[in-house]
Amino acid sequence: MSGFVVGLHDPYRWQMSSPRRCQGACNATPKKQLYPRKKIISGSSTMQKSKPTHVRYLILLMLFLVTTINYADRATIAIAGSSIQKDLGISAVTLGYIFSAFGWAYVAGQIPGGWLLDRFGSKKVYAMSIFTWSLFTLLQGYVGEFGISTAIVALFMLRFLVGLAEAPSFPGNARIVAAWFPTAERGTA
Repeated sequence: MSGFVVGLHDPYRWQMSSPRRCQGACNATPKKQLYPRKKIISGSSTMQKSKPTHVRYLILLMLFLVTTINYADRATIAIAGSSIQKDLGISAVTLGYIFSAFGWAYVAGQIPGGWLLDRFGSKKVYAMSIFTWSLFTLLQGYVGEFGISTAIVALFMLRFLVGLAEAPSFPGNARIVAAWFPTAERGTA
């Protein structure tokens, strides 16, 4: 295993440390290649780098746009806070609880979100995360259709669910960047 640099803390990277001769287990090919830029040649200890494509920059643009929308979703309720307070007739303390529901769920969802990413992969979990937080954000616009007490509970629950749905997005971003960009380029990605 002397030819591979495989960090125990990061099972998603496979790369050669140098073009040295490999002994023993180095000839084994990994089950799944998670580094799209590199190919492992079966039965050989050499690793051939393929030419980087521009697809990774489209991936980076997508991550930027999703993250921008993600942060905008967090802030929009603060802009509408005074109107919500007047329309629903709630106190500043109740509004504070509604605002904080997102943060509680976001923190609580980080570990389960990371587990989901490891279990089902970035593509599926990231897509489901975007869909669910968008749906919950959309539904927040309809809480005024309920009675006041129901609207307050519904708004709190929807903010909580938005936080839970957004929790896998930041670890997902890091995982996607790690898969598409080599270590030397990750700081600028």
